[in-house]
Amino acid sequence: MGSYKKGGWEYKYHIEKVDGSPVDPEAEYFVLRLDKDPHARVAAMAYAESVRRVNYQFADDIVSHVEQYHAIKRGKRTKLEGEEGTFTYPAEVVYQRRDKVAALRTQLKAANERIKELENRIAHLTRTHCERCGRIMTTTFCPYCEGEVE
Repeated sequence: MGSYKKGGWEYKYHIEKVDGSPVDPEAEYFVLRLDKDPHARVAAMAYAESVRRVNYQFADDIVSHVEQYHAIKRGKRTKLEGEEGTFTYPAEVVYQRRDKVAALRTQLKAANERIKELENRIAHLTRTHCERCGRIMTTTFCPYCEGEVE
């Protein structure tokens, strides 16, 4: 068996799904060994950056997983290649960006909860009671007893 240091393309692995369901026999898989191969980690980081717009959670999971094998020192530059070109980021910028995204997600969650709270309050304030049957309505006419709503 070869390594990334010598040789060419080799078929080295048999792929199975964890849940036991069959894999597509026509599919082509590319296995990366993150714990030993520094180029695999760079490739995984590039993939995470490429997939981020489609699935940010998956991208964050990839970055976290890679980081457990590769402690990026602050100030070291990381080269990432994707559809939009090649980018070189200082590791500190990558960390700051991830922290900023996490903070923005927290703020967005709080804002969405506040919006729901205000919508519920508005709905509560606009409810009125039918004079005849006492049902709570959001209109000026009760469709149940055809009474006026106060």
